[in-house]
Amino acid sequence: MHQMATKRTTRQRNNLHRKALAAMIMLLVCLGSCKPKHTDFTEFRHIPACGWLKESPLHFTPSYADSTHRYNISLAVRHDSEFTFSNLSMTIDIFGNDSIIERKRVNLNLADSAGNWLGSGFGALYQLQAPLRAGTRAGEVTKIVVWQSLDTDTLSHLTEVGIILK
Repeated sequence: MHQMATKRTTRQRNNLHRKALAAMIMLLVCLGSCKPKHTDFTEFRHIPACGWLKESPLHFTPSYADSTHRYNISLAVRHDSEFTFSNLSMTIDIFGNDSIIERKRVNLNLADSAGNWLGSGFGALYQLQAPLRAGTRAGEVTKIVVWQSLDTDTLSHLTEVGIILK
């Protein structure tokens, strides 16, 4: 009788272990499927407090983690609440193997018609993004040069400009 009780207890323990293992596997699967979208590369250039000079372009060199992946490249700008324009115009030169493969003019609306800042952010800082290229093969774009194109020689209260590869 004692042997039978021991076998039943061992069987019950084994069933509990299997159920606990199944629950842990389900939890890991759920957590793995809820992960946020991954950004493969981000690079920002800080704009000095004295401003971004029209004749001083910003240079970026993308880095590709996966040679088989196709990347979406975006331009991102960060500004503070003292920025005096409701939009930002930039000229983007996209290079591949030391020659320009594309030149784009990007116009970002930073504020709505009522003067409310658009974009994400907190406090007095805001960030907006604009797509530059979709489905770019790794290594296809080797350099990105960004020029400010507003009718001012020095652009103040823009804090950072960057590129993001996803």
